[in-house]
Amino acid sequence: PGITGVINNDDRDRRRNHATLRLGVQMSQDLDLLLRGDVDSKDYELALDDHGLNRDSNGARAGLGLQGALGGSSYIEAFAGYARRDYADPETTYSRAAAFDASRFGLAVDHELLRNLLIGASVFTQNDRYEGVDRRDRRQGGTLHFNYLMNRHLQLTLQFARHSRRAEIDQQVTDDFAINSATLTLTMQR
Repeated sequence: PGITGVINNDDRDRRRNHATLRLGVQMSQDLDLLLRGDVDSKDYELALDDHGLNRDSNGARAGLGLQGALGGSSYIEAFAGYARRDYADPETTYSRAAAFDASRFGLAVDHELLRNLLIGASVFTQNDRYEGVDRRDRRQGGTLHFNYLMNRHLQLTLQFARHSRRAEIDQQVTDDFAINSATLTLTMQR
């Protein structure tokens, strides 16, 4: 059985550790084959939430994709992959819904400020409609990032992001939150 009723958002305080490995093979001058793998863990501050459940989890994703130049400074990137997440206590916070359909739209832009300094921004909106229940989640977010190309093999990225969610059940707002984050990433490539 799942959990119903009001959700205490203080139970959501957590630490997330994340690592990504991305490899690329140049197939031609304008086309790269990409392989990406991610692992992460979520460790909640409270060992058990208000309902006695341990929400800690570990996840992994793998993807295969293509990146190609469209001309000038424009390019396209497409991925397909597989994701899995294992929960310490696999019960869902909303028991009446077994699955949901998600639709997402996003837009991103990058600009070269200097030869070795790029700035970029992205925004997205996403609607999740749950099956078998009158629940709808609206997600919105965006990022601002700076990429400093240190040399041919090292890149330093500073990214600021905001992600918010508003949940409506039976056309009543029941839950909303926002996540603000700052990430500093060092990328090494051959």
